Amino acid sequence: MQRRVQRGDERLAPAQRPRGVAPAQRRHDRDRLLGALPGHGQVYVLDVDLPAVLRRVHPAVLPGIVALHGLRRHASCLPSRRHGRQARGGTVDVVTLAEEAQEALSRAQAGGDVVLLQRAIELYRTLLSQTPAGHESRPIRLTGLAAALASRFELAGDPADLEAAVRLGWRARRLLSPGDEDAALVHSNLGAALATRFTEHYHGRDLEAAIAELRAAVAAAAPGDPYLSSYRSNLGAALELAYSVAGADTLDEAVECARLAAEDVPPDAPADAIAGYRANLANVLLVRFRRRGRPGDLDDAVEQYDRLCAEVPAEHPIRPEMVARAGDAWALAYLHRGRPQALDRAVDLHREAHESTRAADAQYYSSAEKLATTLRMRFEHAGRAADLDEAETLARRALSGGGPDRPERLATLATVLHSRYEHGNDPGALDAAIDAYRAAADATPPQDLQRAYRLSNLAEALRLRLLDRGGFADLESAVAAARAALDEVPPEHSERAMFAAHLANILHARWSRLGTAGDLDAAIELARAAAAGTAEDNVTAAARLANLAELLLARALDRRGERPDGDLDAAIELAPAAAADTAEDNVTAAARLPNLAELLPARALDRRGERPDAGLDGDLGAALAAARAADASAAPRSDRAAIRSSLGNVLTVAYGRDHDPATIEAAIRAHRGALAASGPPGRPGRIGNLAAAWAQRWFVGRDPGDLRRAIVGARQAAAAAAPGSPARATQLSGLAVLLRDRGDRRRAQRAAREAADIRAAPVAVRLGARTIDAELSMAARESPAAATAYAEAVALLPQAAWRGGDRRTRQTHLVRWAGLSGEGAAAAVAGERPGLALELLEGGRAVLWSQRLQLRTRDERLARVAPAVAARLDELRAALDDERF
Repeated sequence: MQRRVQRGDERLAPAQRPRGVAPAQRRHDRDRLLGALPGHGQVYVLDVDLPAVLRRVHPAVLPGIVALHGLRRHASCLPSRRHGRQARGGTVDVVTLAEEAQEALSRAQAGGDVVLLQRAIELYRTLLSQTPAGHESRPIRLTGLAAALASRFELAGDPADLEAAVRLGWRARRLLSPGDEDAALVHSNLGAALATRFTEHYHGRDLEAAIAELRAAVAAAAPGDPYLSSYRSNLGAALELAYSVAGADTLDEAVECARLAAEDVPPDAPADAIAGYRANLANVLLVRFRRRGRPGDLDDAVEQYDRLCAEVPAEHPIRPEMVARAGDAWALAYLHRGRPQALDRAVDLHREAHESTRAADAQYYSSAEKLATTLRMRFEHAGRAADLDEAETLARRALSGGGPDRPERLATLATVLHSRYEHGNDPGALDAAIDAYRAAADATPPQDLQRAYRLSNLAEALRLRLLDRGGFADLESAVAAARAALDEVPPEHSERAMFAAHLANILHARWSRLGTAGDLDAAIELARAAAAGTAEDNVTAAARLANLAELLLARALDRRGERPDGDLDAAIELAPAAAADTAEDNVTAAARLPNLAELLPARALDRRGERPDAGLDGDLGAALAAARAADASAAPRSDRAAIRSSLGNVLTVAYGRDHDPATIEAAIRAHRGALAASGPPGRPGRIGNLAAAWAQRWFVGRDPGDLRRAIVGARQAAAAAAPGSPARATQLSGLAVLLRDRGDRRRAQRAAREAADIRAAPVAVRLGARTIDAELSMAARESPAAATAYAEAVALLPQAAWRGGDRRTRQTHLVRWAGLSGEGAAAAVAGERPGLALELLEGGRAVLWSQRLQLRTRDERLARVAPAVAARLDELRAALDDERF
């Protein structure tokens, strides 16, 4: 990312400000960083907001580490190498004065004592007043006063102190003579002050100057300088900041600086200083892991944090924060390496951090939030209800703390409620999660990248509510939220591929609902861009390929006659790559395999007439192997239902070919396993899949008992779905088909009519159900009833050819229902209703023409009452009247 600095204006352009630090939150963000580490040199620690990563993990959405670029002063101990030289002509014992000033500063920084810090400032000013202008000790004493003022800024927040510290630092630097033994310390303190000012005001030149000064400090340090580790650590933090903010190619150098600082620290260095260096190294390693997905960086960071936990005593004030950060790292290790023991370790560490703080402590509410997040993750893995209950209690406790972290804590509560819905089918929990996501996003400034994550999660929750209840408003809101999330991420940002993949998923959902070809094509292009923008060694590369494969499959099956090979072949080629690119011990490895398992039988069925032997057997065999491998893997509980269901579906398809009783028995067992592992929201679909397996066995063997079981299963599936939900309409439609095949016309028609009356259902389901009702009435020679049912079906055709789609998409949908109006006209004629027959014929063949006429009809009443609205409507009418529509 290129930093844009206008001539005469040092401020970064608003879009380039550091992500994760809102102006109103920067003071609070800095206070949340590691507590003061008294002792050795001047160490700054770059914070990494790991809990933001762990709030929610959706398919293809893996929000990673978001750096809060606040730098915290951890120790400003100045060496006394030349403080004590007697100033010529001085009337005060400067040696004693210098020692008192240094001692006061060290104690003030160690204990956060503002009164003692004021004493240090007064002593340094007195000391400087006794130091002649050309004295060789003047630079180091100016640096001491600057350090004291910078420390007071950290404690009291007066910007004047920070500005004074920077000015004094520059004065000290200008006074340095060649070969000055204090040059490294002067450069380092000035660089640190400039870096701090950058995090306050985002002056672009401050960061450049800070890095230059910190480089000079490292270069000026003599061999064996006991403060070299602190200089390197500060330089590493500034280089990481430059990488994250301005896209500079400095991340590897930042890691190297932090590593040298941690590994080359003098043996006699204070333990607190060693802890600070190690924390810096762990943080920058996690940043690089987040950007590039190298597992070694994550393992190294976890090792550094574990060493910190082992070395920092239980009574030390920084231990709770160190333990919490270690818990964050272990939680990431679970997410990216899929090891359940890592999640248990994360929970234990976050619990220790929370229990070691009190309600009056600043870390009490943030530690509650972290523990809530890891407990929610463990619930999703292992299904322990107590974990979710405790997570909700902790999330609400964290939210009660108020303050500028409220948006973050709202988002945490939202993810817990989201999980409660997914595993408990509580509509109220989903509604509350959506409200919390929306409130969190609304309260997050646009320049904060967390807003994009929250909008993305809001889109996913809206998509779930759409599937559960239907509703065009949720669909459009989901698309708008996902699109806004992508728009808020700069084009060159490393996370843009993730947001593109999520928008692709939401557009896929809208295409599934409305059938707009443009949505599917746009989703594929976004998925392609996401896959292309993800490095091969990135941990999310497999997920991006799998998502692209699924979208290509959808387009291939949707346009089977138009493009029978290209998309489907591409999808099948991508699926095994996605599975192969995922480490065997990755938590997502098992979830990758069902993608391939679903794709291969689809191609086999699609080409049945084309290659009846090798094609079907080869694809189907590979699909079975993939599905069985997924089923045998150590997947988390949350993935088990999908894996078992996928295996059952493949086996059901295979049974239709081989007619082997063992195959369908295995399919039924798999579907029963999927049902046992499903939460309430997924139960209707799982029961329906089991019913489909029974129905497949009936189709082949014609055993009435199988049909009876299929009907019972379909009824249970419909009963498990919420009244008026799209899922209930789908299951009722399937039940109507089974009842029709059994000859139970009345019950079949009742099921079909209820399905068709559910307005939240996709129009294709409603049309199919109306058609079944009409056909059954015709078969029973009930022509008037059949004509009425056909008329209701024809009335749905304009919805199938939704006006929001382009002309080609609408024509495609109408072709699928070709003949419907003719059958309805025949029923009307048989029922002696010729007028209705004519209406049905006209209605069926003039859908697109009628829509166009409606666009061209102007409402003159509206023009009289609200001319501005009428004029805008005319503009929209003209746009929709374009030939493409």
